[in-house]
Amino acid sequence: MVGALPPDVVDEIVERTDGVPLFVEELTKAVVEAGADRGHGSISAVPPSSLAVPATLHASLLGRLDRLGPAAKTVAQVGAAIGRDFSHELLAAAVPLAEPELQEALRRLVEAGLVFQRGVPPVAEYLFKHALVQDTAYSTLLRGPRQALHRRIAEALEQRFPDFVETRSTIASNTGARSPGVPEILAHHYGEAAIADKAIAYWHRANPRWPNQPCVRRPHNYAEASVCWTGYPKLASASSWSSISTSP
Repeated sequence: MVGALPPDVVDEIVERTDGVPLFVEELTKAVVEAGADRGHGSISAVPPSSLAVPATLHASLLGRLDRLGPAAKTVAQVGAAIGRDFSHELLAAAVPLAEPELQEALRRLVEAGLVFQRGVPPVAEYLFKHALVQDTAYSTLLRGPRQALHRRIAEALEQRFPDFVETRSTIASNTGARSPGVPEILAHHYGEAAIADKAIAYWHRANPRWPNQPCVRRPHNYAEASVCWTGYPKLASASSWSSISTSP
């Protein structure tokens, strides 16, 4: 059982977090896990000088991901590229791990409280505890691997879920919330993969009227063209593949 944190460490956490609940929780967990990693059964047995409090929430979350090991961090990165929530089926198709390794990595993420799980693999669905967790995992990807990852995700969607490739966006009747269709999601992933021709083709499918917009036909300047083009990922990234039902 983890004992109480030394008073001076508690004071530093309070000062660093400015009372923000998520920051308090994450920094406390980061400090406790760091002490456990040093082999101490009780935090009270760890010298206060060894309990470094991360300077930012990003640093705290990054430290927690690193301590879970390379496989768990890889799974978090792939999940983050898919979206805030993601399915086990799509994750398994995009992650370079065997199923036993994948499940062990997911178990670590779930037990650490960074990811929530609903259901049992292979039909399980996962949700990052907070968008900041997703952002932190995604931020650790370098451009080359990130582009390759988005390409794998897009190709997995095309190959494993061909019946849903033409599924258009929907509007929830009760809330008015908009869920992006699969062409829109594919356009986002191919855009992030820097495969412009496929991104444009899928964006045309998602919004047939898009090519007729003035900024697409003849943008007045580079900035206008960029705004017009980059508008689609904002819609696609608002929801992930798991928002599309794959049930018959």
